[in-house]
Amino acid sequence: MDEDRIYGYGQSAGGGATANTLAQDPRTVELFAAFGITSGVRTTAQKNGSQLVVPFYAIYGEYDYWPMKLGALEAGEDRFSGAKQCTWTTDTQTYWAQRLLGKTLDELVATPKVESGITEEQIGSQQAPISLIVNPTEAANRYKNYIWSRDFGGEVPIFVWSQCYGRGPQPVPSDLNELWENWFSKWERRR
Repeated sequence: MDEDRIYGYGQSAGGGATANTLAQDPRTVELFAAFGITSGVRTTAQKNGSQLVVPFYAIYGEYDYWPMKLGALEAGEDRFSGAKQCTWTTDTQTYWAQRLLGKTLDELVATPKVESGITEEQIGSQQAPISLIVNPTEAANRYKNYIWSRDFGGEVPIFVWSQCYGRGPQPVPSDLNELWENWFSKWERRR
């Protein structure tokens, strides 16, 4: 086993547990090279919690319980956005913006690099999400990624907030491929 290539991953409640481990336990965080989650994050700063800068990748689905919007969200703005989800989504994005990038949520929203494998026409069409569920190869890449970097001697992403169109609260096989190919395979633990 390569101890420099151990990754933390969680789905739904496991995603929340993964993110909260990152927030709370500095000793555990040091064991991992990078973290990724699919759905289910609620992260807030913890007194004496970890402040290590660690690579973090979050994927949410279009029909997920967590709103996909980047930035502050008001109740009712998203089809699943009750008051708790709005607060949790905003708190989570605020936490990662501050911890990984030293930015406010407003600064975070204003500065991402955006990569999208899905067109605005597909997003705007009511048929596109159904088509993507029935025929996921219709779009070569159904992810819209908001990417932020820190200067580690180059343009190395440190935080990705990803939206997967046509997906509900459960991960699709392409989520794990996205995490491995575009995230975990690129990271080794720094000692």
